[in-house]
Amino acid sequence: MKYVFYPALTGLILFAPAIRAVAAPATPEEAAGIVRQFEKYFGPVAQGDHPLLTMAPAGDSYTASLDFSGLAAKASQSGLAFTVTPQPMTMKLTRQPDGKWRIIQADDFAFSYKSAGASGELKAEGVSSDSLFDPAPGAVISGRSDIRTLSMHSIDASGQGPAANVTRVSNGIHTEITGGASGPDSVTYAFVQTIQDTKQHISMGGSAGTPAGAPALDFELSLGAVKSEGRIEAIRNSALLDLWAWFVAHPSQEAIAGAQAELKPLLRSALPVFGHLDVSADVRDVAVTAMGGQHFAASEAVVGFGLNGAGQNGLLRETIALKGVALPAGLLPAWSVALTPKDVSADLSITGYDLARFAEAAIAAFNLESKPPIPANEGAGLVSKLLPDGLANMKLADFSISGAGYKISASGEANVGPGLKPLGSVTIRAMGLDAIQRAIADAAKTDKSAQQAVAMLGMARLLSKPGPDGSAQWALAMGADGKMTVNGNSLGGPAGK
Repeated sequence: MKYVFYPALTGLILFAPAIRAVAAPATPEEAAGIVRQFEKYFGPVAQGDHPLLTMAPAGDSYTASLDFSGLAAKASQSGLAFTVTPQPMTMKLTRQPDGKWRIIQADDFAFSYKSAGASGELKAEGVSSDSLFDPAPGAVISGRSDIRTLSMHSIDASGQGPAANVTRVSNGIHTEITGGASGPDSVTYAFVQTIQDTKQHISMGGSAGTPAGAPALDFELSLGAVKSEGRIEAIRNSALLDLWAWFVAHPSQEAIAGAQAELKPLLRSALPVFGHLDVSADVRDVAVTAMGGQHFAASEAVVGFGLNGAGQNGLLRETIALKGVALPAGLLPAWSVALTPKDVSADLSITGYDLARFAEAAIAAFNLESKPPIPANEGAGLVSKLLPDGLANMKLADFSISGAGYKISASGEANVGPGLKPLGSVTIRAMGLDAIQRAIADAAKTDKSAQQAVAMLGMARLLSKPGPDGSAQWALAMGADGKMTVNGNSLGGPAGK
């Protein structure tokens, strides 16, 4: 799921480093000071170059103007042409009595680019945003944005992969953001975003390695209302800005390598980058129409993603739930249509890895003046830092599919690691198998494709045992010897053979 971040955030990313230390009334001198601070994060303007940012007092406020023509001129020298309109883009910055800053933007904008074999454009219409920035924690403590229509179109015929032509239009985008200090040098942000509807068309042709006559991929994606929510905790705001400024001050690979002794402590101070990240999206009325009119749909899709920062307690979690699933006609045998799943869900997480030790070891080990920067013989040591116990834990908290009169679910976990056989177990539960077996048996009388399904289901039921809830259950376990058992019965050899 792609999230659309609103224009005010772009302005805050640009201006926050500069305005966090400002405290005097609006004056030309102060405006010049803000520009100097800005250049710390985006580089100074060379003699004869067009400045990216200009600031001008306007009563008790400042008008900030972003003019990308200078950047566009430099980019054209490397074969990239791009334009931004309006030129310049403007924002209004007003200091509040309590020292906070209000940032307002109401410009529609468009961006287009063109390079060898690729081109694209992005256009936002009906744009308005209003945010409040607090210099003390360096955070947007409140903000909202609206975009009536956001459209994009991109073409890639560079030959680096399949030729692609993508068009996407989203309507009614509303975003709200809050933030605040979560420690002496960290900030926590949360956002909520709603999108009225989205339509996307993707067409992909063959690449150089695609067999002649291979069909292109062409499909339409339609989304109804989308509600996205997210929270990033304890992001190392100041340390990341310091790191950003350092890279601006060292613009070449040679400069970075020559000053890497300065870089390493900056990288360490930015760890763990953030504490925890959670994002989710609830999407209604999902529909995909592919070539030949094949149609996939779901009345609702809920996806989630969670990630810990580069700390000791590694965590990666993904969830998905589909409701009201409809598959293309003719995709499955006629006898199985009544058994098509209507709801599907999954919840998978990975833990047991230590990014803090891994990152520290990688920072200590790299030498940017050597090739490769990290010696090959250091690789195994880095893996041991990432996996202190030599393995990570994969947990399937839930996987389920359900349809008319039946539900099949699974849960379990396994420990996995490089060079090790997986150890773990998973339990599968099935309700409503009697009805499924009768339906398939009836179909098998006239449909040979159902006969194999009858045999396979019968064999599976022989291996099952009854659960306390009346379900048929299969407890699968993988042992240290590499053998798999089902309900305690060995399958007769190493797994996978």
